[in-house]
Amino acid sequence: MQTSLLVDEETNVVNFISKSDTSVNWDVAVYLNGTLLTDLPSGVSRKEVSWSFRKGVNNIVITFDASGSSSGSISLMSGISIGTYGVPFIKYYSYVDPFDFRINRNETDMVFTIDNYLGNNEILCRSKINDNSRIVFQNNSTNPVSSIRFRADLSRFANPFGTPSLSSYRIKFKNSN
Repeated sequence: MQTSLLVDEETNVVNFISKSDTSVNWDVAVYLNGTLLTDLPSGVSRKEVSWSFRKGVNNIVITFDASGSSSGSISLMSGISIGTYGVPFIKYYSYVDPFDFRINRNETDMVFTIDNYLGNNEILCRSKINDNSRIVFQNNSTNPVSSIRFRADLSRFANPFGTPSLSSYRIKFKNSN
């Protein structure tokens, strides 16, 4: 299993990784940013671990051997949500300049750009963004964003009484200047 955590500032945390009673016989290893953080061999249900999150993107990988029983759970931080220390996510899109986006990138690359499209600066991305995605935009500009426009296009298709589904959406940012 794999996830990522976007952390605002370098953070050190000490907490317990634990396995449920039904998964105590699993061999579990947890990696943080490619380095083995800890392992919990079969028979060990809990272990104190020191997490050293760096500023920016942190990758967390959990490997396990569930021989015998495949029903159980693993808690990375007993009693605390990992979201306390950052924003968990699976996919992360990186900015590329408009030329690189047009010429060197395809729909499998996890990138976006900001370019002029029909007279407006638009955020462009070639891959489909999931329905439950969280969009965070950060800009180092000294001009603050004065307004955000969100447009959602909904469709009921053939059934006028059905719940509408999201067809597309568009987000626009306007600076104060």
